[in-house]
Amino acid sequence: MLLIFTAVIEAYILPLIPAYLVIRLCLRRSLATVPLPLQSLIHASLAVGLSFGLTSIGLFLWLNVARQAGSAYIIVELMSCSGIAAASLWAGRHLNTVSNAGDRISFRDAIHGLSRVQVLALAGFGIGCLFVLVWLLYFVLQLPHGEWDAWAIWNMRARYLYRAQEFWPVAFNTLMPHTDYPLLIPLTVMRGWVYLGTETQIIPAFVSVAFAVAVLCLLVTALVYLRGMLAGLAAGSVLIATPFFFQQGAAQTADVPLVFFILARLVLIMIYERGRSRVVLALAGIFAGLAGWTKNEGLLFMTATSVALVITASGDSDWKHRISGIAPFLAGVLPVLLVIITFKVLYAPPNDLIAGQGAQTIYRLLDVQRYTQIASALVEETFRDYVWFPVLAAGLLAGGLYKPKAACTMFTVLGIVFVGYYFIYVTTPLNLTYHLTSSLNRLLLHLWPGFIFAAFGSTKLIAPPVGESRIEPARTV
Repeated sequence: MLLIFTAVIEAYILPLIPAYLVIRLCLRRSLATVPLPLQSLIHASLAVGLSFGLTSIGLFLWLNVARQAGSAYIIVELMSCSGIAAASLWAGRHLNTVSNAGDRISFRDAIHGLSRVQVLALAGFGIGCLFVLVWLLYFVLQLPHGEWDAWAIWNMRARYLYRAQEFWPVAFNTLMPHTDYPLLIPLTVMRGWVYLGTETQIIPAFVSVAFAVAVLCLLVTALVYLRGMLAGLAAGSVLIATPFFFQQGAAQTADVPLVFFILARLVLIMIYERGRSRVVLALAGIFAGLAGWTKNEGLLFMTATSVALVITASGDSDWKHRISGIAPFLAGVLPVLLVIITFKVLYAPPNDLIAGQGAQTIYRLLDVQRYTQIASALVEETFRDYVWFPVLAAGLLAGGLYKPKAACTMFTVLGIVFVGYYFIYVTTPLNLTYHLTSSLNRLLLHLWPGFIFAAFGSTKLIAPPVGESRIEPARTV
């Protein structure tokens, strides 16, 4: 157990430090007035996904060059993490940046300023979080190997990559299921085994639970910053009241990690709209790219975000200028996209849903019964696992939009992805009933925490946080 604990620290906790420092550097202007503990939680939540994502890309590039990962890989990675951390600390101290640190509310003042209702709400939410941790532990103990997709796809791919050594491309043998899926989760699990020197189910369980906790923490802390404590705690309570999310959080699949990157992108949209910092937009691009590196559905999300940013751009009727305005976002996406393209071209077989298209596609598109069957399944699934959706939708309709531009961008992203999912079912070459039954609840899960964040972050029914008027926008970097 001591060896496992040491491997987890070396493989996952140490790379978290440079990721945290990079995010702190990128957001130092935008979060300059935020109490330090809240600021640190936002940074740490984002750093979980950034560290897992970038280290998995680093391992992929290493395997392409060195063909196998051993002690040399560990030494190089730890040295790289140390270098990035040192560079981030240096940049934070020496770059000529404007800070509003003098206006920052201290943690003591923030605590003393809480009302009795806020204190009770915070205590109740803390109890709910303890319940969630026990719930996650229960699921992990009940399903130590995860659900079917975990041991048949994600952990299976990690085992092939780890055991095959220099023959690791055998992991993409077309006889195995879904070998075209991206590699963030398999490589993240493999990294833990490389550091430990052997396989253990504790590693994929740790990765799965870490993403679930990061989603909850990011949702709550971002909304506390943007809309106030009660808004953040209410949004977190809605997520806690979604049992399916935490069941999937312990399932060791790629759905909750994809949820994290979708949510992180939406959070960064809101932060960007407050300060218009190009660095924040570039960071958002990296997270959008990592969504595509997590699962094929993330590629749709990555595209939807780019389209939404162009559509909702204001102040310029020239489409060329609109596109050039999202150049920082595209600059963040591009490096990760090149890695995805490399994987898809060199190793991944054709996707089954795309390869299954042909002459029958036009008949599926014209089949009205398919549309009604999908709509019926959507309604049924919504009232089974996402019963809070009608309440949040009604609140948005009743209250209107608090930050119209940011809200339109977020809902445009979610809307494009939703429509894309809908037409995936319309055109699927698989049996439609089977496809809906086996995947609809998880596809809706991809959008659920993002919708919770967009709803609580956009409705006028929630008052702006106290002191917002004196928070100056961050200057563009």
